[in-house]
Amino acid sequence: MLALLAMTALAAAPATVPASPCRAETLALRTDGENGNFDGMSHGGTRLIVRNTGSSDCLLPGLPTVIFLDADGKTLATERKAPAGMHPGPVVLPVRLAPGAEASTPLRWVSGEVYDDSRCVSIARVRVRYGAKALVEGPASGRICAPGDAPAAVEQPPLSLTK
Repeated sequence: MLALLAMTALAAAPATVPASPCRAETLALRTDGENGNFDGMSHGGTRLIVRNTGSSDCLLPGLPTVIFLDADGKTLATERKAPAGMHPGPVVLPVRLAPGAEASTPLRWVSGEVYDDSRCVSIARVRVRYGAKALVEGPASGRICAPGDAPAAVEQPPLSLTK
């Protein structure tokens, strides 16, 4: 009897349809400074938000590559700062986005001239990449600083569903 009940429950469970990777044409990107929530003590940042504008579920990498660009479209020298205790690195699963769903991550960086040899640049755009393919690009703003010729460190936790 228990076996019959278990089989009935399994048969009634909805099947999960595999999702394809998200495509650039079905994604929208925006940033949100959350009214200065990221700013202070020589730090800045923004929330990066990716929305599925398509009509079916899709998969977005949980830790996409984020690239900042200046007003001329030149790539700014940045690197993702790994969270403490996550060495050599976290295993991050993809995020499944339903139609209309959003995933986001807070991005934080140094924005003040706190280094002896500070080098600061202005951010004009942000691009989210997965592998060699650019997924989506959008406007962004802020100032990011680094010591000397080193790339600026950006804190970027994995994406999480927000809506």
